[in-house]
Amino acid sequence: MSSNSIDRKCWVILVLAVVCGPAFAAPMSFLPVSESHVVDSDGNGTFESIFDDPAFALSIVRFDSTLEDRTVIEYDLSSIPAGSVVSGARLDFRITAAPLAGSGEVSIGGYAGNGTIELTDATNPVQPLGSYDAMALGLGATTVNLDPSFFETQLLSTDLIGLRLQAAVDQVNTSISQSTPAPTLVLDVSAIPEPTPIGFGIILLMFRCAGRRRSSTAIGGTAADAR
Repeated sequence: MSSNSIDRKCWVILVLAVVCGPAFAAPMSFLPVSESHVVDSDGNGTFESIFDDPAFALSIVRFDSTLEDRTVIEYDLSSIPAGSVVSGARLDFRITAAPLAGSGEVSIGGYAGNGTIELTDATNPVQPLGSYDAMALGLGATTVNLDPSFFETQLLSTDLIGLRLQAAVDQVNTSISQSTPAPTLVLDVSAIPEPTPIGFGIILLMFRCAGRRRSSTAIGGTAADAR
């Protein structure tokens, strides 16, 4: 391979690095499109009602054979550009009630949503995304990191995703705010960089100039041979 060929390839790589769109991860925040807690009023494993009142907090309760509340929140991620990479995820919310006894362990799972809270959202399979201990954290604003790969995978098939917060063990009694602030999903998103029209133009010009140099060299070599 000639040195001119190597130089030309190096220039192409350099131009692409300069003129391609950058792939910096930027946080995108999402507010719920729907949120409620689903109630099993007698703790028999059948969730029979949805409590949806913005004036009340979202309840996460479990007393086996007595009562269980699971909070379900859905988000619309359609504003994320197609093919984006999700490198980070977190849920920002405010704990409004923390248990003084028992346990505060809460698990967070993800599922493909439809924009509406339904009874089946309380029991459908979810992918584990994260957890927190409301007793250890206490009242106030908090952040829980989530598994970002779930969101990137879900975006291949749907824009609507759901999060379910439920007690991980027995004897949990806690809640989070439904508004002021609403539970906010924050994703670190970066789009795949694409060459700009200017970049393509520069590359084309480089190849044309290289072609002209080859022609000039060939002509000069022929003239020298003739002499």
